[in-house]
Amino acid sequence: EVCRSRLAPAPAVVVGEPAAGKTTFSRQLLTYCARDEARWLVPVVVRCAELRAEENMVRAHVSRRFDDGWFDEAERRGRVLVILDGYDEAGEAKAALDVELARDVDRYAVVVTSRETAFDGLFSARFRRLELARLDDGQRRALVRRRLGDRANALLKDMSLNASLSRMGENPLLLEVAIA
Repeated sequence: EVCRSRLAPAPAVVVGEPAAGKTTFSRQLLTYCARDEARWLVPVVVRCAELRAEENMVRAHVSRRFDDGWFDEAERRGRVLVILDGYDEAGEAKAALDVELARDVDRYAVVVTSRETAFDGLFSARFRRLELARLDDGQRRALVRRRLGDRANALLKDMSLNASLSRMGENPLLLEVAIA
């Protein structure tokens, strides 16, 4: 019940720069829903790039991928969490998705991930806005040391001498690329 009260107040949009970890956040949220304290939720991850502009597109998308009887039952019980990943990638379906979100945002819990510039629909004021933060120096150092062990000092030195590499290290995905 505590988790329900945390989720209930408003739908949320998680914004971030390209490669900031929005899709990773979606996957972590899915994993969180498998834990005991959130097991009451029935999460549905929908990649917005896969949506078709059609009536009830989220439900239609779920029906094409799964038997939708479970979705209907979970929705009836107020247990559905729709995670719309990559709203900014919805393409031709974006206008129809805007209409659907405006109409259905109260039917089930919704979390949207998007680049900030793309999330500007008429309904967006109803969403709590959460921003994925850049890694600070301490977080970057800890991640590099954890991944590289004894070899970390060379990359950390390069990052301290090269402003572009240092800025790249503020982004979790790009830091993983630098580590690789």
